[in-house]
Amino acid sequence: MLNKLILIVGLLLCSCGIATQATSIASFEHKQFYELSVSEHFITLDSSGAGHFASATIDAELQPRLAAAFASGCAPSYPLIGRDHAQWIRSLDIIAGSGSDLYLLTAKALAPYPIRLSLIKRNAQNEYLIAKINSAVFNSATHFARVIEEVAVQDGDVFIVRHEGARQAFEDVITVTLK
Repeated sequence: MLNKLILIVGLLLCSCGIATQATSIASFEHKQFYELSVSEHFITLDSSGAGHFASATIDAELQPRLAAAFASGCAPSYPLIGRDHAQWIRSLDIIAGSGSDLYLLTAKALAPYPIRLSLIKRNAQNEYLIAKINSAVFNSATHFARVIEEVAVQDGDVFIVRHEGARQAFEDVITVTLK
């Protein structure tokens, strides 16, 4: 009887540890990542006031449903598996907005794990958070996040698209040039 009791208590303690660990895996409330990748990019807005940046592309011939899902923000019909670079994507689209210096910024991210997407504007003194959102679950292995904001943009403005996971983060620092 005592052996069974010890076995049951041991199993309960192990399962409590596993449950506690599982909830901390998807936690974004930390300051340090195992890996932080920062890349710098430049966007020149064309005469219509539009520009685009993407950290990677999805081959529409090989993965047409995933490419369409990322473009539209609708769930793909099959799971995203693994850590292939084409499955970790961040993008920023800029189009002319309603005012003379207002532009519509659309930041998107795709990942096989839960993420938090932030759009930040940086100037010489500070960084200003424009928007932050946690990813939506398209299916068990596909997570997508999108923020759309109308923002004043001037020549030389710097925007950061930050994509945070539980163990790693990516920052794309994007400098905008107006034509």
